[in-house]
Amino acid sequence: MSTSTKPKERPILFSTEMVRAILDGRKTETRRVIKPPFTVHANGYLTRSDKWGQFNPYPCPYGKEGDLLYVRETWQKIRGFNKAQFIYKADDSPIFKGEGFKWKPSIHMPKEASRIWLKVKEVTVERVQDITEADCYREGIELDNHPRNVRSLFKELWNSINESRGYGWDKNPWVWVVKFEVISTNGRPE
Repeated sequence: MSTSTKPKERPILFSTEMVRAILDGRKTETRRVIKPPFTVHANGYLTRSDKWGQFNPYPCPYGKEGDLLYVRETWQKIRGFNKAQFIYKADDSPIFKGEGFKWKPSIHMPKEASRIWLKVKEVTVERVQDITEADCYREGIELDNHPRNVRSLFKELWNSINESRGYGWDKNPWVWVVKFEVISTNGRPE
């Protein structure tokens, strides 16, 4: 009898810019805020207290090694000849830039519309400011002859997403570091 378990499938949101980085092969990890309250123990083990004051494991909401993530991105459903088709803002087609065309936000993307599937390779915990220059590149940051360093560009990106929610760079929040590999860019993998 086999004791292997089927990997869990979970959604993950990415901005249009980060979807492009995934499709270009530049983005292979992501940092996500760990929502409090929690306690960090040795080796990055997290617990959180339940209503009785007992500490329970705090698993990463993006899964563990081997789990699958389906990417939710800005999208739209259009009618094809015989069936509905999905289009994606990250593809940057000039056809869909006209007036009156409305993109649907990534949060509303159904699983069946997801074209990008990722496999979790590793999940760790660290403070956001512990990111290395090499990690910034794996986050999809490009210098493109920019006069600043890659960490300052990551800091700007981080703040544009997280500062208004109270998790800015200067607060140095704890983050999940999710490393992944792309297993499909054209729909659910077999």
